[in-house]
Amino acid sequence: MKDQSDKFYFNNPDIWESLRGHSLDKETRFIDEMIGKAPLKILDIGCGSGMHADRLQKLGHDVTGIDLNKSMVHYAKEHYPDCTFLEMNMTDINQLEGKFDVVVCICTTLCYMTDNRALDKFLEDVNGLLNSGGKFIFDVFNPIAYLEKLPFDGNYFGESKEGYNEAGLKLTVHHEIDEMSQILTETKTVETKDGKSNSNITKFRMFFPQEIRYLLSRKGFVNVEQYGKYISDYKKLDSTRIVTVCQKG
Repeated sequence: MKDQSDKFYFNNPDIWESLRGHSLDKETRFIDEMIGKAPLKILDIGCGSGMHADRLQKLGHDVTGIDLNKSMVHYAKEHYPDCTFLEMNMTDINQLEGKFDVVVCICTTLCYMTDNRALDKFLEDVNGLLNSGGKFIFDVFNPIAYLEKLPFDGNYFGESKEGYNEAGLKLTVHHEIDEMSQILTETKTVETKDGKSNSNITKFRMFFPQEIRYLLSRKGFVNVEQYGKYISDYKKLDSTRIVTVCQKG
């Protein structure tokens, strides 16, 4: 997974925040609504620049964020010092000490888990890190929406193209889908102001709603609820993300 984290937009956290910042309010508001009153101990897996962790910390929670990208972790520590940030692969979370009341894994971080055995172990590790009754909140790309929205563009991934433009960058994106493995390969090229191009290839696992519920039930999660958006009463799964909230049984 190391190569998956080494990308232009991950290595430039300020640009990443301009691309993802538009959804910060609704995502953290949704999470806060789902988890209950502070203070709770929260683990943010794939925390990126740390802006979600910081927002949850300011709501009164105790947040630890992990990310594999060094630039992201350095930026998070510098800009959001009230949280705890660790450079760590999501496949190694069983090495963390202590338990958490909530584990969040958003911004489609779980979609990097393309190997079935690694995914199985990850879900088991998340369950093991949670206190009794603890909640797991994550989102993944919705393949149902993909089927309806071909061809895709950069906005499908929840990014703001205006953010690229404001930063003086030109974005081109190409997608290919392997239907058998449910893996989407994205080739993203970002051209900087000086004319240099940075291309990255990323593989994303696609998860169908029923598949998610089955995988979670096998690992002891209960009370599985799914949402089409980061809106608590939006249950129709017709958007580009599936947001799942479940509980340790």
